[in-house]
Amino acid sequence: MIFASKPMLAQDTLKRSFFAAFPVVFYLPETGLGVGGTGLYTFYMNKETEQNNPSAINFTSIYTFKKQLLFFTDFDVFTENNDKRYIGELGYYRYLYNHFGIGENSQKNDLETFRVNYPRARFAVIKRIKGNWLAGPLIRYDDYNISEVEQGGLLENNEFVTSGHRSIFQYGAQIVYDSRDYNINTTKGLYMDLKLINSTKNVLSQRSFFRSDLNMSAFFSLKENHVLGVNSYWGFTAGETPFYQYYYVGGAKRGRGIADRRFMDEHLVSHQIEYRFPIWKRIGGVAFTSGSNVKPTIGDLFLAPNIWTFGAGIRFQLTKDQRMRIRLDYGYHKEGGNMYLTINEAF
Repeated sequence: MIFASKPMLAQDTLKRSFFAAFPVVFYLPETGLGVGGTGLYTFYMNKETEQNNPSAINFTSIYTFKKQLLFFTDFDVFTENNDKRYIGELGYYRYLYNHFGIGENSQKNDLETFRVNYPRARFAVIKRIKGNWLAGPLIRYDDYNISEVEQGGLLENNEFVTSGHRSIFQYGAQIVYDSRDYNINTTKGLYMDLKLINSTKNVLSQRSFFRSDLNMSAFFSLKENHVLGVNSYWGFTAGETPFYQYYYVGGAKRGRGIADRRFMDEHLVSHQIEYRFPIWKRIGGVAFTSGSNVKPTIGDLFLAPNIWTFGAGIRFQLTKDQRMRIRLDYGYHKEGGNMYLTINEAF
């Protein structure tokens, strides 16, 4: 559970920029008590029009009483007429992650945690090719230092952990189709994001492997302020993929209600449906469900989903003129439930 007090808000007189900051307090068994802050800044590169999406920079700094640190900023910057986007993340993490084993048959009672320190850099530039299509190059770099695993646990004899092979440099292409009316709190339109990512051994990386991520969403305006959103996410890997690059279900975006990284494997498919509706003034509600598979072979992804969740949530729009929302969700899985408090929608 994460708690945030009343945000600090700032907005210029031309309504061209917006800033909100939140102090954060949370508690998780693997982290203990955590404190810090998170913020969101939105702005327009040029003049604000209905055709221009707002650019956004998110930043977070958190320290836990178990000496963990999360410091990162991510950004999505649009040029005029949305003809080009700069997308990226810069951060440093000193954290504990969950590991339950690999596959859908992993057991909840096998939970162990591992400590990892790493800097992260991700950057992509995509440019309008034609109509709603954009494409461009991307690069990613993570330098993992897995400093602590449980003795006798699932990871103790994992080659990626024991060999010290932890640097991962990835390069590839990103292709986007975007016909949404708004990039934040969308009410109608389609969005497709395909990333083709490669890692080559001895090119700032100790493993050669390939990833393909396909994220698709559709939004339907049923009536004023009533929206149905549908999302489908597909992930594939090939080669010597380290376990840390496997796909997983569990967390605030896919499989809400499931413990973080509860189910993971080389390939993933996850579908979710969400109904968004108004309650009162700037307060709204949602109801959602999801079905997912994580599999060692691609063909098994097309089987009926085995991992189901459902839940509901509350939304609070920060100002009348901006579309940013605080999101509070509770999701349930047969193993239990989890609550999430963050900014903007899961998809």
